[in-house]
Amino acid sequence: MIPLLLIVTVVVIALTMVFATWWMNFIAKHAIGGRHKQIEEIIETRRPPVKWMSGRGSMKQALVKLDKLIEYVKMSRFVDSEESRSILLADLSEIRAEWENETS
Repeated sequence: MIPLLLIVTVVVIALTMVFATWWMNFIAKHAIGGRHKQIEEIIETRRPPVKWMSGRGSMKQALVKLDKLIEYVKMSRFVDSEESRSILLADLSEIRAEWENETS
């Protein structure tokens, strides 16, 4: 009886670890990948992502979200190099100024 209980306990712990690892990878990909996709879309189109503007989204809300992305780029260790970071920040700052002019 005790060996069976031990086996069940080990299996439950192993499955919990596998699930926890999968879940953390899923969350990381979603959070980090989502931000990078948003940055890419903004730079390619020079417009707010469609997702941001659906429903009751406004350009002022888009500016707030863009500011958060700019802070992310400043602090993220997932940017390829400092040169890439500088280019991204310059592009995003330029786009931010364009959006700000549109809201004025």
